[in-house]
Amino acid sequence: MKKLFVFLLAAMFSGSVWGQSKERIAIYVTGGKEEGDNDVLSGMLTEAITKSTDYVAVERTADFLQQLRKEQNYQRSGNVDDNDIARLGKQSGAKYVCVAELMPVQGGDFITTRLIDVEKASVMATADGADKISSLDMLVKMSETIAKQLITSISSRKTGIPKQRVAVYVSGNDVDGINKVLGAKLVSALTGSSEYVAMERTDAFLKQLSNETDYQQSGNVEDTQIARLGKQFGVKYVCAAKISSSSYGGKFLKASLIDVETAEVNSTANASLTSTDLNSLIDVAQKIATQLLKNIGGLGTKRAIGYPNPNDVIAKFVDGTLTISGKGAMNDVSNWGDDESKIKKIIIQEGVTTIGDFAFYGCNNVNTIVIPNSVTSIGNRAFQNCSRLSSIVIPNSLASIGEASFIGCESLKTITIPNSVTSIGAYAFCGCKALTSITIPYSVTDIGEGAFVGCTSLESITIPNKSIKESAFYRYRGKVKRL
Repeated sequence: MKKLFVFLLAAMFSGSVWGQSKERIAIYVTGGKEEGDNDVLSGMLTEAITKSTDYVAVERTADFLQQLRKEQNYQRSGNVDDNDIARLGKQSGAKYVCVAELMPVQGGDFITTRLIDVEKASVMATADGADKISSLDMLVKMSETIAKQLITSISSRKTGIPKQRVAVYVSGNDVDGINKVLGAKLVSALTGSSEYVAMERTDAFLKQLSNETDYQQSGNVEDTQIARLGKQFGVKYVCAAKISSSSYGGKFLKASLIDVETAEVNSTANASLTSTDLNSLIDVAQKIATQLLKNIGGLGTKRAIGYPNPNDVIAKFVDGTLTISGKGAMNDVSNWGDDESKIKKIIIQEGVTTIGDFAFYGCNNVNTIVIPNSVTSIGNRAFQNCSRLSSIVIPNSLASIGEASFIGCESLKTITIPNSVTSIGAYAFCGCKALTSITIPYSVTDIGEGAFVGCTSLESITIPNKSIKESAFYRYRGKVKRL
């Protein structure tokens, strides 16, 4: 497929929104059948960036292409590694580089975009879409939709949360563009998670492998070699995916997650692809990416979950009991992988100070939770849908209960709120259908909207005789008693 490149360098001028300088984004588009196709996609990306309140774009096409000609044989390969893109973006004064590709795949058209942080060479946001484009209007609308999705994804990204770095490389014959789709879905799944950040290293990995092994002849690489290269690239894991053709027809897609410290395979996901339909390919690639991400969350022997230093707090899972130990705050955790349904008891040891957002979301077999006196806050949706949890004792050290922290805990019958708590977030106990009574201490000054909505078994509610909105209790206002 003929590769055409259009570069638009964003943000070569300063702007200010509410006194804040706008972050500058460079846009790099490749892969269109005609140069005009790339122009459409880059135009929609530029428009979305320009309309945003936080970002700015400026065209500097010629300078970027000239630099690439000096350093990359991009006309032959059609690929430029994210690390090189990040470095060129930094030279151009951009905070991010938006890399977009428009490609025909299995009878349809696939557009993938990713935003690369030039300081870290990591993927911060992604957006993609697929259709059989038959007109200019379809291309414009599809490009516009993806551009808006990317800007929304950038704006909603979590900052300041340390994430484990995963290098992604996909091998196998890519005459159909299948590698690109699988790679895009793997990067997208990692980028969208709360715990991992993708470092796409396909070209850099292959180049290094070619220098050291017979990869070009055999296409096979030992896990130990992958782990060693991953360590050189400064990542925690390498996601190695391969697409193989079968003599019986169809293709086999496999992805393995390799821990670079131990060179052990942490998890795998695979699927067969027998259809030549683009939508079928996307479904299979998404299935592999989702399953692999779920498996990455598996605890194994231990897992670092501290913030800002991950190693300050460690999670260990043994025989149904998840033990959280260390000193400091927990990171936000939303995925315990295959172990999620096996967790029956959670013990948080003294020294842990906060329970992160989504910390134990969906651990629906947990029936016991022990929280120490060192914990001062429970994050948003921390225990959402822990449907078998029947009781919990909140320590006297706790100051705040986050939004929807116990939403959907339908077996929760009793909870003691100590007089150290000052705020209860919106929908904190929404849907706790078994809860029969609740006493709010004098220390509480704020209860969020709908904090107890859906608590259909509530018989008595006691709250301090102060300005707390009874709207937190909705239909139970007649049962509210003020102290």
